[in-house]
Amino acid sequence: MPRPDQHGPRDGGMPDDRGMPPSIRIVIGVMVRDGEVLLVRRTPDRRFYPDMWDLFGGHVEEGESAEDALLREGREELRVDIESLAPLGTGWDPVERVGYAVFSVASWRGEPVNAAPDEHSEIGWFSLDAFPRSPALDLTREFVVRAMASGADGSLDPPGGSLNG
Repeated sequence: MPRPDQHGPRDGGMPDDRGMPPSIRIVIGVMVRDGEVLLVRRTPDRRFYPDMWDLFGGHVEEGESAEDALLREGREELRVDIESLAPLGTGWDPVERVGYAVFSVASWRGEPVNAAPDEHSEIGWFSLDAFPRSPALDLTREFVVRAMASGADGSLDPPGGSLNG
């Protein structure tokens, strides 16, 4: 099986339903705080990966960059303002049949909450050794390990303090 970062919009990647090379249509964010990663549990009625733990993110809207899409998804799904992010790579989701881009979210403002209960039944922070079993997470585990190894930690300082970067 190819590595998750081998398929991108410029290298041809895997074809979509029309036989066309994929473009990045999904963005995914890896938020690390105190050695734990924020995960969201998809609601049971989701079309893809129902009732499974996953990283936050979503679809790139028409005319939107991948970075702007992740900033929007952070506000919509978690009520956080992402202040700094870094690309981790791209991949191909064989279930949704789309290309995706994964970003490390290095800093954010606000405490993540489940602001999209129609999409996620719950959110939680998990250490890598306590990650739930999930085909959705299997696709992105390498990116999570890379983000954690890079020391990306967007922890909030006490109220009134500044963000750690």
